[in-house]
Amino acid sequence: MSTDSGQVDDRLYARGRDVVLSYLTGAAGAWELDDDVLETLTPSGGHRRIRVCVTDGPWWEVPWSDARPRHRRGPDGWWAFVRLRDDGHEIYLAAESEVRERLYVLEADGDSGGDAGADRDEDGAPGPAVDEGGRIVLTDDDVRALAHRWGELDLTQ
Repeated sequence: MSTDSGQVDDRLYARGRDVVLSYLTGAAGAWELDDDVLETLTPSGGHRRIRVCVTDGPWWEVPWSDARPRHRRGPDGWWAFVRLRDDGHEIYLAAESEVRERLYVLEADGDSGGDAGADRDEDGAPGPAVDEGGRIVLTDDDVRALAHRWGELDLTQ
């Protein structure tokens, strides 16, 4: 998916964000914290942070900068991976720390100076290296291995 204006990407993200919001039953409120981060408020006043990654293709491209460890006062949040299709969607929930760990493994196994789009496997999926735009590709296998149940997000407390 490419566009000069970025409008297609914005619409795709907005649709994916709406899918994630539809899964947040039990939340007292939810709002966008950053461009790709939702924050929820539980009925007891607790916060949950969910990073949203959306695609309409066969893989997700994750900014390497999002994978870097950050000094935080609170615990890691969650990462929602959404794939939008004409006939519906797929959505996976993963712990942010586990996604970061997986990204480091993928980067270490790949050619960090290469172009992820240039090295394709027999199915046409790009290799796991960080591309020139600073992005790492996650496949279905990568994301499914990290998947958690939505109940673990625990928005009822």
